Amino acid sequence: ERLAHLAERVGLPVVYKSSFDKANRTSASSARGLGIDKSLRVFEDVRRTSGLPVLTDIHEPGHAVALAQVADVLQIPAFLCR
Repeated sequence: ERLAHLAERVGLPVVYKSSFDKANRTSASSARGLGIDKSLRVFEDVRRTSGLPVLTDIHEPGHAVALAQVADVLQIPAFLCR
């Protein structure tokens, strides 16, 4: 909420970007993220409380419908486009 307020005050557009599954991390033993179920709730809460648009990566076609309900922008990571 604070970030959204500061952005509005200075006239700077801000998008909240977060990944729920970091499949392309540098170490296979590092954490991948919250997963889709927890992240859906987080994204919904961020959008509702801050008013900021939410952007996230999509890794599987089956995730598109659920993520589209809570995110404004879905992007396909470059490493999945090869």
